[in-house]
Amino acid sequence: MGIGSNLRNYWGITAGVRAYSRQPIPENLAEVVRRQVDEREETWLALVQRAIFANTQHPYKRLFDLAGCEFGDLEQSVRSIGLEPALEKLYDGGVYLTESEFKGKTSIVRGGQEIPSAPGDFHNRAEEAWIEVATGGSSGKPRPLDYGTGSLLTRDIISALTIGEFNLHDYARLMVRPVLPSAIGVMMGLSMSRMGCPIDRWFATGGSAADSFHYRALTRYLVHVGRLHGATVPAPEYLAQGDFAAPIEWIAREKANGRQTMLSAFVSPAVRMAALAMERGLDVQGTIVVAGGETVTDAKLTVLKHAGMRLSARYWISEIGPIGIGCSNMLNEGRTHLMRHAVAVISRPRLEPITQTRVQGLHFTSVSPLCASVLINAEMGDAAVLERTDCDCTLGRAGLNWEIRDIASYSKLTGQGMTLLGTDIVAVLEERLPNRFGGGPADYQLVQFQAEGQTELELRVSPRVGVGNLADVKREFTSALRGVYGGSLATRVWEHSDGLKVVEREPSATPAGKVLPLHLVRGSAENRGAHES
Repeated sequence: MGIGSNLRNYWGITAGVRAYSRQPIPENLAEVVRRQVDEREETWLALVQRAIFANTQHPYKRLFDLAGCEFGDLEQSVRSIGLEPALEKLYDGGVYLTESEFKGKTSIVRGGQEIPSAPGDFHNRAEEAWIEVATGGSSGKPRPLDYGTGSLLTRDIISALTIGEFNLHDYARLMVRPVLPSAIGVMMGLSMSRMGCPIDRWFATGGSAADSFHYRALTRYLVHVGRLHGATVPAPEYLAQGDFAAPIEWIAREKANGRQTMLSAFVSPAVRMAALAMERGLDVQGTIVVAGGETVTDAKLTVLKHAGMRLSARYWISEIGPIGIGCSNMLNEGRTHLMRHAVAVISRPRLEPITQTRVQGLHFTSVSPLCASVLINAEMGDAAVLERTDCDCTLGRAGLNWEIRDIASYSKLTGQGMTLLGTDIVAVLEERLPNRFGGGPADYQLVQFQAEGQTELELRVSPRVGVGNLADVKREFTSALRGVYGGSLATRVWEHSDGLKVVEREPSATPAGKVLPLHLVRGSAENRGAHES
């Protein structure tokens, strides 16, 4: 049905929602998590035996073979030294996936042997999928991903922990989330309702009615089916591009009526709403912002703090599930509890491009049998610090006594032979330009695309900033870049080729609704704004 290659048929969705709604809810989900933490090693061994060792053609089975590791060897290693140390040994033996290997950009090669693979090889076949959605697209083109009842049951646990930790029954609850093909809005709505704490309003970001009619219709259908099976899920109310007035005004009205709000959103829209609240003098003090999907930079956090909003960070990878969840002791800190019941994480030192700065690169392993993908030591382009915590909160008492913090991507921006660290450019976009011209961290975006004959860069400035002379922005931007490693040569090359333009235009969002400081366009450029320099 046109879009049928991306979404399951309506009957399958109906059956899936029915099956999910009939799943019993354990009385004490925190205790369920503690038990899962205690049993994680046996759970993982059973998952690997079923999904990998029983399939001689599985790419990971080939990696195990090349490493000379049979299942009995793996079992003995895990039970004698523990899961993470065993994963470290597997990594050293070549059992891992780089980011480019997992995404299919490069072949898997170990010991001179190429191992055939396709993205679908890593899907969890035990998960009875009834809808196909898209990943967030944070680092390129979104990939299709099968979701089913297991994915929703995983979200139920996170919903229950969050509700208990923040006592969300006493809060108004608001989502600013995209509709399908991103699953987060629908799934959060169904899960929060099942946990007895339904979402009150859903403001949706994304495309226009003309270019996303089918996704809007299917989202509405899912909401309808959920309601038929007892769920209380609001229908999405669509926002115009770049306009976040309705949700922040709703939060202010709830506050005026004596009720605080929990806002679930990606980081950039939350920052835009915080900036708009300060601009309009709206009182949103005390709002809890449950946000993830993007790096929580100091600049973004500062805007939220100034508006009196409190960030509870989330770290979630679509292919794996929940990685890190912040508690009430971690508000406005960007720290999260590691979801050890569902995932194992090891870190390995690696060097960032160009500057050769040493970071702790993360490698992820699926533990939960409900995971969407079965992965072992898979790299996702992120770095962070892992350490134990004695945090006395709902999550800590559930056995989640490790934290993951200082999460950042070590990705880079390349163009016309020049390579610059993303972290250097983000600091210019989110701090230097707003300090000089106004606006906030979400009002400036650098877009890279392939124009006719060359790769070009487009610095987008939101029209809301009201910059009088875009040439001034260009001068400030290139001046700032000259101060970072590799920036002087890059700016000379771009000036010579006229490869950098500054335009007055709203920053672009990914299909999942994220507004990233660095945006890569696959193929030719999108239509430019009317004003450019």
